Amino acid sequence: MTSSPASAGCDLAERVNRHMQEHFPYTTAAASWTVARDQRDNTAVVIAGPGDDPNLPGGSYSIHAYHWHCSLQDAGFTVEPRTDMEVFGRPDEQSPDGRARWMHITGWAAPTGRPRKVERRLPAQHFVDVTPGSVPQLHNVGSDCLDTVHGFRFSHYKGRLSVAVVFAASCWTLVGEPPDWVVEIARQHADCPAAKWCRPGGKDTP
Repeated sequence: MTSSPASAGCDLAERVNRHMQEHFPYTTAAASWTVARDQRDNTAVVIAGPGDDPNLPGGSYSIHAYHWHCSLQDAGFTVEPRTDMEVFGRPDEQSPDGRARWMHITGWAAPTGRPRKVERRLPAQHFVDVTPGSVPQLHNVGSDCLDTVHGFRFSHYKGRLSVAVVFAASCWTLVGEPPDWVVEIARQHADCPAAKWCRPGGKDTP
């Protein structure tokens, strides 16, 4: 698939904005977003929320950012998650926690093929945010390197535990049996409300 240069069409940001409004009409803090146009080259950016709230569990934003990334790619956009702080006026700085803080969209072409299924919806999902570096590293499925864990999504389906691992800008379901220490985290949060995030220390947040 070939992407058109962003400069070839000044409606790229509008196209991105329409896509985000249609597919992600969320109002919660962790799931909110802002689309802006870079006037220098007519590329577009997607930034989390109307502002960067440091009190939000990082893994929560990472899951939403991963869904945005996949959805935009499947719709034909050329999109790159960015960990630098250029969009915030600090081009020489990197995100202090290593998480991607914004997405750079540089082109669009009519998509071909069927879109991927971003998330298999399972009952009784619970989310646990962890402090980066506080748990062992895990293999980021789809790559050959270890990556720092930012959180987990636990689901129970037909009596089996399913674990999705949240990395800086991605979320992957573990294949096979999860390590014992991951199962222990799931056990510790077995009585926590579904569809909520638990921050480090066990505090639940909607």
